[in-house]
Amino acid sequence: MRCQLNLKSVVFSACLPALLVTGPSCTLNRVAETGAEPTPRLAAGEQRAAQLASLRAVYYRDTPAPPSPTQMELDALDRALARAPAAERSALTAYYRDERDLLVFAIRDSDGDGVRDYRVSDYYGKFLEGDVDVDGDGVRNVYDAAPYDAAVGGRDRTGDGAPDEDLVDANRNGLPDHLDWRVLGKPAHQAARQEALFHDHGIILVERSARFTDRLTRSVHDAVTRVFRGPLQRQPRLPTLRTIATEDTCLLTPAVDDDTNAMAVAQTQSLIIYRVGIDYPPLIQLGLVVHELGHNYQFSLDYDAQNSAAENDRVYFPAPGFHALVAPFGWQTQALEFDPKTDTYQVFTPQYYELTPSYTWHGDTPETWADWLEQKYLSAGDGYLDDAEIRAFHIVGDYSLTNPWEWYSDNLIAYTFLEIERRIGEDFAGDVSTAALAAMHRATGEAWPGYAYRNFDRQRLGPHFRRRFPLREADLRYLGSAYVLPLL
Repeated sequence: MRCQLNLKSVVFSACLPALLVTGPSCTLNRVAETGAEPTPRLAAGEQRAAQLASLRAVYYRDTPAPPSPTQMELDALDRALARAPAAERSALTAYYRDERDLLVFAIRDSDGDGVRDYRVSDYYGKFLEGDVDVDGDGVRNVYDAAPYDAAVGGRDRTGDGAPDEDLVDANRNGLPDHLDWRVLGKPAHQAARQEALFHDHGIILVERSARFTDRLTRSVHDAVTRVFRGPLQRQPRLPTLRTIATEDTCLLTPAVDDDTNAMAVAQTQSLIIYRVGIDYPPLIQLGLVVHELGHNYQFSLDYDAQNSAAENDRVYFPAPGFHALVAPFGWQTQALEFDPKTDTYQVFTPQYYELTPSYTWHGDTPETWADWLEQKYLSAGDGYLDDAEIRAFHIVGDYSLTNPWEWYSDNLIAYTFLEIERRIGEDFAGDVSTAALAAMHRATGEAWPGYAYRNFDRQRLGPHFRRRFPLREADLRYLGSAYVLPLL
C-alpha cells in the first residue's frame, strides 16, 4: 500500500509505526504478543543516556529526576520479573539490559494507584508519561514543580489538576513558573496565547525536548479557538485535552523515526507535536493540528471524566459514542473479544499497545480498500486520487481508510480547507482568487501527495461538520489571510 499522508495519530495510546504514519492497518511491534525485540541502534552507554534524557523531559523540559530505586523496589523487581511472561522479560532485557534502576522505573507505581508511572516505548525503551499524577498529590505532573514529591509543587483545591495554592507563581497569572512563558522569556505574544489557552480551555502548552516556535504557537491557538470554537462553546474544556507538548521525536532514536509528525493520547489527555510537525509550513501545520485535535474530540465522546484514573489505565477503549457518530457514513464495527486478565501486559505498560475492534467501510475491510487503492495507483500513477471511482466514494486519501478515527480527522481537515477556499473565492475576484486557491492546492499536494481534500463529500459530510464545527466567516477570512494568501 502506498501511504504518503504524514499525520501520525494515536487512537487511545497506540503510536503505530506505519508506512506513512499510524493506523491499525500498519505493523505494530507488540513484544508481549510476538516475542519480537527491537534491533539495537545504540551502544549500551548511548542507549542508557538517551533513556535517562527522556526522563528529564517526560513532563516538561528539565523535569526533576525520579527517585533512585530503594532496596525494597529492587527486591520487588526480581519478583516481578520472575512471574512475568517470557516475552515481557525478553522485552525489558532488550530495552534496559541489566540496568536495574531503569528496570525499576519501567515497572514503578509510585503512588500505588495501579497505574504505572511511565509508559515504555517498545522502540528502544524511551520513557513517556503514564500516570498523570505519579506522587498522588492531586496536581498533574506537568503542573507540578516536584512531580515525585507529594509535599512540594502546590495544592489543587478545585480538582482540575492544576495547583491553585502554594505554587511558585511570580507574576500571579495562575501558571507555575516552570511552565510560564512570560517568566521563561518567550515573546509576549506567544506568552499571551499560552495564557489564553490555559485560562479559557484548560490547555497548557509545554516544551519538552523541542521548542514551540511562534508559528506553531499561532497554529495551535488558531486551530483551538477558531476551528474548534463550536465544540468548545458547548464544552469549554475537553476532558481529553489538557496538554499540548513539543518533542524532537516520537522514538528514542531520531535516526529511525524521521516522519512522525504528531500524536494524540487519550489516557494522558495529551497532544504531542514532533520535530517534523514543528517544521511544517503554516498551512500544513494548521491542518496537522486540526487533524490531531479531531482525535481529542473523538475521544471525548466516550471519555468518563468522573473516573479519570480508570481512563488513565485503560488499554481497550470502548467507543460507542464515536462509533455511532460514523455509522451513518458507512463505518461498521465488530466488537473485539477482550479479556483484561490475559490480554494486557503484566509488569510494564508499553506505549504502543492497542486493542481495537474490526472495522469495515461500506462492507469492506480497510485492507481490501488498501488493495483497491494500490491498484488505482499502479494504473494511474501520482494522480490516482483524481480517479472517477475514488472521487465518487469521496476518498480524501489512503490513510483516511485505515480506520474511522483517521477518516474523520482527515475529512475534518478537508472541510476546514474547503471552507477557507470558499471564503477566499467570495472575498477575492479573478486572478487573485484563482492564484490563491491554486497555491493552496499545490502546497497541500506537495506536503501530502496521498491526500486530496477536494474529494470531500460536501453533500453528506458537509452538513455534519457544519453542525459540529461551525466556522465563522470572520474566522475564515482570518485563516485565509494568515495561511493561504502568504503562499502567493
